[in-house]
Amino acid sequence: MRGRRSGSGLMLAGGIVIVIGFGVALIKALDLPNYWIPLVVGVGLFVVGAIRWATSRGDSSGR
Repeated sequence: MRGRRSGSGLMLAGGIVIVIGFGVALIKALDLPNYWIPLVVGVGLFVVGAIRWATSRGDSSGR
């Protein structure tokens, strides 16, 4: 069981990198000014965090 928890950190890191890349690509595709990048990436990370929080409510792993 311990091995599965260590992999979740890598998956979370990969998810963060994907969200950041998606946010930057979205900014470039919509031709928005560069100062929108932190906002779009922040909103994306907030949404990912909210989804993780909502799906781990019933988790009894003690985190």
